[in-house]
Amino acid sequence: MTIGQLTKGYVKENLDKKITLSDISWHLHCSTVTITEHFKREYGITVMEYVMHKRMRKAEQMLYNSELPIKDISEACGFPNMEYFSRSFKSVHGMSPRAWRQEKLKGEQ
Repeated sequence: MTIGQLTKGYVKENLDKKITLSDISWHLHCSTVTITEHFKREYGITVMEYVMHKRMRKAEQMLYNSELPIKDISEACGFPNMEYFSRSFKSVHGMSPRAWRQEKLKGEQ
C-alpha cells in the first residue's frame, strides 16, 4: 500500500476523532512532510482537505438518513464543537446543516 492509501485508511478509522498530521505521522512512522508530499502527489489535495471532505460526506449522510440532533452528528463526524461544524458546513453548502436537512427532506415529498 502507498503512503496515501495508508493515510486514507487512518482517516477512515479515526474520522470521529481529532486528526492531525502529527497523529498520522506517528501512526505511519514517517514524517509529516513525507505524508503531505505523497498524499498531495497521489490525490491532488492535502490530507486536511481530504479529512474535511470525508467529514462533510459523513455529515450529509447522517443528516439525510437519521433524525439525530445536529450536535450529535457534529461529534460523530469529528468536529470539536457544533459551532465549528455549522460554519464549516455552511461554507461548503451555503446553508446551515438544519436548513440543508430540511431542504433535502422536503425534496423527497
